[in-house]
Amino acid sequence: MKKRLLAVLLCAVMALSLGACGDSDKDDTQKDSNKDVKQPSITELAEYKDFATILTGDYEVTDAKVAAYFSNVVYSAGIGVMEVKDRDTVQKGDIVKTDYTGYLNGVAFDGGAATDQWIDVANNCGIDTSTGSSSGSFIDGFTDGLVGAKIGEKTSSNVTFPDTYDNTDLAGKETTFEFNVKAIYTEVTPETITDAMVAETFAKSYEVSTVAEFMQVMKKELAYNLLMNYVIEKSTFDIPEEYLNLRLEEYQKLFTELYCTQMDIETYLKYYYGTTLDAIKVQWASALQSQIKAELVFEAIVKDAGLNTDEQELKDYVSTIISTAGTLEGNDFFAKEENIYKMLGVGNTDAGKGYFLNQEAVRDYVIENYQ
Repeated sequence: MKKRLLAVLLCAVMALSLGACGDSDKDDTQKDSNKDVKQPSITELAEYKDFATILTGDYEVTDAKVAAYFSNVVYSAGIGVMEVKDRDTVQKGDIVKTDYTGYLNGVAFDGGAATDQWIDVANNCGIDTSTGSSSGSFIDGFTDGLVGAKIGEKTSSNVTFPDTYDNTDLAGKETTFEFNVKAIYTEVTPETITDAMVAETFAKSYEVSTVAEFMQVMKKELAYNLLMNYVIEKSTFDIPEEYLNLRLEEYQKLFTELYCTQMDIETYLKYYYGTTLDAIKVQWASALQSQIKAELVFEAIVKDAGLNTDEQELKDYVSTIISTAGTLEGNDFFAKEENIYKMLGVGNTDAGKGYFLNQEAVRDYVIENYQ
């Protein structure tokens, strides 16, 4: 129960960077000044032991919530969609992989073509098969011609662009999009996933081998998430502004070191996010407040419940990221142990280390006791 998907772990690392970004390069003067800052505290810890009472209403573990959580997990694991093998005709609820070209008066127009495009037919949008989220909506009617199309055969849709469309050459014009369907896929759901898929994908990460076992884990993981949301929302905290500002400075420094190697941070934010440093710091501050609250809650529960932390989990966590990141293109950062520890804040303080271990201890406590 203590192992989790790498994709989930990587997301957690990024989240931890907000809350535990200890910097091993800090000088002694800064370290001493940090000690003088009033630390945050939890003034009242909400009830967390009575699962049956807490997990009701907005926090109830429903079938719909389990299915949504399941979807996030299978997409993160790279098996969010599976190819349809028992038919060759597109149905409305399918996801198709296709090439397409747009024509205006019989002539292909610029920007109207794509290859290996993943399309959610029912929702008339592209789909990111790594997350299950929309990668952009299409003009009304774009996918109409796909329903009933066969793999390897061409089909088309007549599409009229809105009068307000930003490309004036196409605004208000009737066009034709021609498709070549390459394959048909469907989303993996609790009803369509198989024992073989579970064993192949989740045996190591969740220590399960059957659909029944996997769905039980999904239910318990969701219960843990909902319970922690409840406790964090219902507890009360004292987070000094000076402390929050210090954390904000630390995160900005880490962000700059990680991403702003070729340009200053203001230029980077404007170019990649279309925003300013002042604007994004407001978002960072909000995220940091949530992160600090989570840190305090996990620490308080560990002390209140007398839970044990296992430092081997941190070592396993880092080893898993390193071993898997080496096989993923573009993840060289996570292939270096010192970088991972820096993100966790374990460099010269126990902040990140303590948060990680407390979180794991609470998670195990909830999962082991939730029925």
